[in-house]
Amino acid sequence: MTAPAHDLADYDRFIEFFDQAVMAAYLQQSDRFVVKTDHFEGHLSSRDDGSERDDWIDIRFGYRTLSNGDLAIAIFRPDLYKKSSAHVSRWAGFRLGDPQWATPDERYSLWLRRYFDAEWGVEDGPRAQLEALVATINALAAETVGLALFEPHECEALTFPLTQNTHRYQDAHLVLYGFLIDGLQKECIVRIGAKAGVTLNIASDKTFSALRKVPGVPEGDSPLWAAFEKTSEQRWLAGHKTRPTATRFSAFEEFTEDLKRWVAGLRELLSCLEKILGMKGAVAAKRHTAKQYLPVIVAPPQANYSIATLPRIVGKTVARVESGFRRKHPKLHQSEAMILHFTDGSSLGIETGSNIVNLSDDYEQLDPTEFHVDFILQWVPTPDGSDDDT
Repeated sequence: MTAPAHDLADYDRFIEFFDQAVMAAYLQQSDRFVVKTDHFEGHLSSRDDGSERDDWIDIRFGYRTLSNGDLAIAIFRPDLYKKSSAHVSRWAGFRLGDPQWATPDERYSLWLRRYFDAEWGVEDGPRAQLEALVATINALAAETVGLALFEPHECEALTFPLTQNTHRYQDAHLVLYGFLIDGLQKECIVRIGAKAGVTLNIASDKTFSALRKVPGVPEGDSPLWAAFEKTSEQRWLAGHKTRPTATRFSAFEEFTEDLKRWVAGLRELLSCLEKILGMKGAVAAKRHTAKQYLPVIVAPPQANYSIATLPRIVGKTVARVESGFRRKHPKLHQSEAMILHFTDGSSLGIETGSNIVNLSDDYEQLDPTEFHVDFILQWVPTPDGSDDDT
């Protein structure tokens, strides 16, 4: 990837630089703030808990490499001074006065290209790719065996190392271990094994050892197992007994490469699971997402309601569909309508209704024809994706 066409100095009037340590206090107050970081970008925001607050913050940032190898936070000035003005004093002590930069700096270039040059073709960082893959794998498992493979939660705590030393690198892997290794659900592995034709007895196995027993999952020198070994090793150093004194280390860069290995490994795992479970991950993700928007029916209709006749269409085959706008009437709202024609000669007309007539009788200024009611259709594609035209 190449640097922006402009000289980097062209951006300086829009950007201010700060020591990464400014993020430490926000990370410690995870009940109030959310910090998400990736290879070339990050986002600091207030946690939206519905309460009124006068210290709201919303800052998107990038990274720029100092000549000594440390990383500085680069922010768009209005994000701090206008959108997050209550935090200006907190940031003041971390402002970098006369920083010396390393060149070239591909990471900083990526941030500028995406957010200043509007190059949306810039690929997401490995953390975003990893979370997307986990979501797809979970959707695939949920749609085929009824349970997500990884515990379904967003891993907010997964942050890149704030400082370039071994301890922060190990701490990052400690969180990653909880997300990708401790987060594996054994019951889902058992169900996947059944789909692969085996009965697994994995009660005493560790999660990744259990996953290895499923026929058809990645074998040999897969990047998945290499990533697992690295994270396990660093997690052991971070969480067992007294660890060695921290030493200078390119923690941010190395953690980026580790996440890339995880991304490669999870892609391979997804491909294997698609074969075992008989469904494409992309199709499963669409079905799983679409189902979240289906209406939730909490009670049956009353017997005298027209919707109570709907079960009559069960087993019928739709021959053709008419749909469009219903003929206007001065006492009715504007509306869409549809007619389903079945192969046995029966038909079902579906239109919208409302109490606008009652309201217009009470309030003369209300004109029923000024109101429009439409249908909201949520399509859930077939498991094989054959009816998905997107």
